[in-house]
Amino acid sequence: MNFPYEFISGDVLEQQTDSLLLALGGDWDIGYNLNIKSELVYQSSKFEDQFFALRMDKVSPRLFVDFNTGSGVPFVQFFDDPGTPQDESDLTDASQWNLAQLYDNDRRTRATRSP
Repeated sequence: MNFPYEFISGDVLEQQTDSLLLALGGDWDIGYNLNIKSELVYQSSKFEDQFFALRMDKVSPRLFVDFNTGSGVPFVQFFDDPGTPQDESDLTDASQWNLAQLYDNDRRTRATRSP
């Protein structure tokens, strides 16, 4: 494949749930034939998640992939362009990567229930 687009992403996800459940009930016998049962319930829940991701990307001159090497593990090879001073096959060279998309999401959800 010529000029494949590559990216790496560093992601962080933090989640938190706070819940509260209150219940109060009673059972009263009043007289011979009268019984009263009652229950009060209150439930509250709060959920928060925070997601942060930063992508870096680059385009290499050429890529070779063999998905059926016989050992169950795919083989991936990145090639160097001999006409440039840097070695594009070196994925650890930070100077070849560009800062790309940044995702910063925050979500809060609240729910309350009392019958």
